[in-house]
Amino acid sequence: YNLDQLLKSFPCNLSKLIAGSEGTLGIASQIKVKIAKKIKNARLCIIHVQDMLDAMKSIEDMLIFHPVALEIIDYHILEMGRLSPAVKNKLTWLQGNPQAIFVAEFAGESARDVDEVIIRFKNRMQALNIGYAHVILSDPQQMSHVWQVRKAGLGLLLSKRTYSRAIAFIEDLTVAPKNLAPFMLMLTEYLKGIGKEVGIYGHIGSGCMHIRPFIDLRNPDEVSQMKTIMQDVADMVLSFSGGLSGEHGDGLIRSWLNKKMFGEELYQAFVELKTAFDPRNLMNPGKIVHASEISLNTLRLNPEVKQVTLPTFLDFSAEGGIELAADLCNGNGQCRKGEGVMCPSFQATGDEYDTTRARAQSLRAIINGRLPKEEFTGKALYDVLDLCLECKGCKTECPSQVDMAKMKSEFLYQYQQKHGYKLRSRLFANIATINRLSRPFAIAFNYINSSKLIKYFLNLIGIAPQRNLPKLASESFSSWFKNQHMTPLAKKIVLFNDTYTEYNHPEIGKATFKVLTKLGYEIILVSDFCCGRPLISKGFLNEAKSKALKLVNTLKPHAASGLKIICLEPSCLSALNDDYKGLIGSKDAALFGDLSLVSQACSSLEDFLNGLVDNNQLPLSFKENSTQILLHGHCHQKSLIGMQTTLNVLRVVPGFSVKEIESGCCGVAGSFGYESEHYDISMKIGNLHLLPAVKKAPAEVMIVANGMSCRSQIHHGAERQAFHLAEVISNYLA
Repeated sequence: YNLDQLLKSFPCNLSKLIAGSEGTLGIASQIKVKIAKKIKNARLCIIHVQDMLDAMKSIEDMLIFHPVALEIIDYHILEMGRLSPAVKNKLTWLQGNPQAIFVAEFAGESARDVDEVIIRFKNRMQALNIGYAHVILSDPQQMSHVWQVRKAGLGLLLSKRTYSRAIAFIEDLTVAPKNLAPFMLMLTEYLKGIGKEVGIYGHIGSGCMHIRPFIDLRNPDEVSQMKTIMQDVADMVLSFSGGLSGEHGDGLIRSWLNKKMFGEELYQAFVELKTAFDPRNLMNPGKIVHASEISLNTLRLNPEVKQVTLPTFLDFSAEGGIELAADLCNGNGQCRKGEGVMCPSFQATGDEYDTTRARAQSLRAIINGRLPKEEFTGKALYDVLDLCLECKGCKTECPSQVDMAKMKSEFLYQYQQKHGYKLRSRLFANIATINRLSRPFAIAFNYINSSKLIKYFLNLIGIAPQRNLPKLASESFSSWFKNQHMTPLAKKIVLFNDTYTEYNHPEIGKATFKVLTKLGYEIILVSDFCCGRPLISKGFLNEAKSKALKLVNTLKPHAASGLKIICLEPSCLSALNDDYKGLIGSKDAALFGDLSLVSQACSSLEDFLNGLVDNNQLPLSFKENSTQILLHGHCHQKSLIGMQTTLNVLRVVPGFSVKEIESGCCGVAGSFGYESEHYDISMKIGNLHLLPAVKKAPAEVMIVANGMSCRSQIHHGAERQAFHLAEVISNYLA
């Protein structure tokens, strides 16, 4: 407790006592805070060091230059960052393989003064032989990438696919900066001596270190060792006149050591203050004072937890099992943000119930025995997972890479095995078959589907009457393709003819044909195959696996010949490159090898075209134009690949001016937005960013969206036609 406030002149500012009291003295109904001015003209100097402890000896030399921040990130975080889809592209400033990096931030009113200071800082560090590389950053985006890596540090440490996790119990150790080097030497030697690997990050400019030893909480010996480590580390901290909780709370994990850390007299004063505010010990009892040693019931996972093994159809071995897949969620709350792909349902509702975190916690409650195993196929879990759009945003934007889309597919399979499949689910899952059977009657099919009577009956099975079902083309793409004269050429390329290109939008296939033939390629069309994406999304995993095996077997000879395989629909590419790993599984090494071969050969059109860009030009001739383009990316593309290659390809076309819409999910997500109970939230998601941006765009601006669902939402919600990248490139070819 902040006893210093009691020594000041009367009246005492009680808010200073309440702050930091961890809810043990009272509850704040309103809080007024001071606001610091936003820093100006920020610059970063990133020092790459091979000997972290040796570099710490020079912290006082660094502080002479008055950085506004001085941080450390160790190699554990950097290496996990290199493996993280969300972070790896934000490490372009990283040079070599440092044991740690020190990040010094400088700021001031004058950019010239800041530049002068940071150069002097860099020169001094080089003169002292601190670090092997000293990278200065002034670009706001690059600097934000550094801070995003630092912010993601905890999530990255916890993304390791093992139950030996980076646990918080000595994660807030603080000593004076001048003592940090000898303290960290003592601490690291101690941890090394007991065989404990640790992740390290923190605020070295303040002497506050976040140390996270890797502990398996299921192991009773390791849990017992935690107590020993805490007691030993507390002694070390005291020997340097430091504290166990520099900026975090004591909570259940450290409060039992407060008497040792503060001494009998101060601890007794804490008790008296607590009693004065809360004589009946009702306010968050057991924190700061009157605390017990670590007990197993305070640990979410502990040796007494009897974890339930859940049967799965999908292969979760890459995640360490579905149990660990759910447990990867560390509660950091990144799924509660208001931008990006993750999590569209929360962005629309603002309700914790609709976060990735809530879904993972619900699964974890079943796995760890807090809920019956039967709940894994229960209605309550169905409701929790219902608004997951399977956008895959959490797989990359969550630092721990929680793959909720995969877990929802598994859940739907298990749930429907027990409760049966709805007619609506069967229709959406088998849309490829329905389109194939209906295509000969396309004109009648389109007319009937738009009639009020059919909409009425579709509404009875849960299909939203507000939307029109995708129209069928009068001629399929494969039929058109057969009539094209194809000259045998040395350069060959495979085009995967997905369901939507084949039956709904053959114009996209025709445009791709034009682009690829202009580039001098002979096209090999792989047709009459559905990748199984609708089946995967709806939990028809047996049927999806059959399609996956058939498609991999068909594409394998082409991949083995070194041919590129172009996928036009982003959700088909994500099925081949991502979902098939779980569907086919790794038990059959030969089969998994075939999948890897095919996956490596598969590419989006823009990724392929980007590989042909030379000297900022495509090997194509274009008409003169002045075209403004507004680009929206499909969730799976943004989550698994990124939008940079799409932007690159569009921007090298002479005359194109391209801007990406800062949008997340469009809200349709396959069949999600066509379902009656999801229509309203589908539109709410679309109206967060995408639809307002499209409506605001002048009529002459071209809207580009590669996803079938995205184009459908744009047409429905903004009454604008959106085009596939292939169409845009094709339309402007000379």
